[in-house]
Amino acid sequence: IAEAGTGVVLHRIGVGRRPERLVVAPNGTVFVISRGSRSVSAIDPVRGVELRSADAGVEPFGIALSPDAATLLVTASASQELLAFDAATLSVRFRIALADALPGAVAFHPDGKRAFVTHLQGSHIDVVDLDRQKITSQLELPKRGTGLSGGSIGFDVERFPDHAMSAVVSPGGTRLYVAHVMVNTGASQAGFGSGGYGLGAPLPIVATVATFDLASGKLLRSPVSAQGVQLDSLR
Repeated sequence: IAEAGTGVVLHRIGVGRRPERLVVAPNGTVFVISRGSRSVSAIDPVRGVELRSADAGVEPFGIALSPDAATLLVTASASQELLAFDAATLSVRFRIALADALPGAVAFHPDGKRAFVTHLQGSHIDVVDLDRQKITSQLELPKRGTGLSGGSIGFDVERFPDHAMSAVVSPGGTRLYVAHVMVNTGASQAGFGSGGYGLGAPLPIVATVATFDLASGKLLRSPVSAQGVQLDSLR
């Protein structure tokens, strides 16, 4: 734990092996997932102590705290599940088996009733009804159109979405943003021109952000500029 203004280290707190990600509650409690130890820890950053820890499945990867700070969600990538913890006690409220392998990031909707789970392989994003404790639908990451500017990227090249490692819902709850890559496996014929990858062939791997309208479930493409993607207003 370091002081934000100066970077001075205030505390060094032992948690599990290979700590992966963390989230901070409004009261200051820090929740950390440790991938190597298959655990989640609650930390008091003021006293510099671990308050409690709990099992979090095999290779926990994503973590999110509900808007009311009462529920903590953790994805377990190797055991292919979503775990819901009571944030105050770290007792397991429920766990949901996921159909697709390697769940990655998880994001709460501001209404606290839904969550979105990405996957480190494949194109699916799970929409989870937390009251019913089940997946109710899936969103699909795009295979064409990167949303980026630049002719050398190759807009019409089919790519396979992959490595969706981060997801954020806009404060107003109308948009879901998912950071991922798009991979050209070589099935598309490469053109020859100036610039680009190799002899002008489209770039084989592109990092981008997919934007979904949550009212319709449809993929949106934001305006682009020479500097890259410009996200629409965070409604």
